[in-house]
Amino acid sequence: MVISVLWGDISAVHCRRIMALLLIDLQSMKNDTLDIKPIVKMAGLGSEGKHACHVWRDFKNMLPTPKLPKLHWEFLPLKHLKFSEFFQAMPILLPHELFAAIYHHYPVMFDKLVYGSAEICSSFWHAVAGGEQFRSLPI
Repeated sequence: MVISVLWGDISAVHCRRIMALLLIDLQSMKNDTLDIKPIVKMAGLGSEGKHACHVWRDFKNMLPTPKLPKLHWEFLPLKHLKFSEFFQAMPILLPHELFAAIYHHYPVMFDKLVYGSAEICSSFWHAVAGGEQFRSLPI
């Protein structure tokens, strides 16, 4: 690892993080609770390193397919100093679709990232109560 830092392959900060994780694994090994299957899987990427160009492909194939909405492509007007205004297709994640997908497929992360707590939620709804955007809605 030291050589990797000295040759600039990884940063010293990254090396420290790897060593901290290694300590956790060594403690798990000492407690006989270490699951080495993921380590074996990662070490086998790219035909155990024989085909380095396939490591990224193999790594991506190991990952689960995200359960998030597809990108929408919309033509948006953009301005350029020399070419004036033009339209460009831009990818967009619609917020209501994104939040709904996180809520349904990743409830723990929804609570952590979006909901926060009952107090925060109550405070939010109290703050927007009677707002212009809600006057015509039947809620």
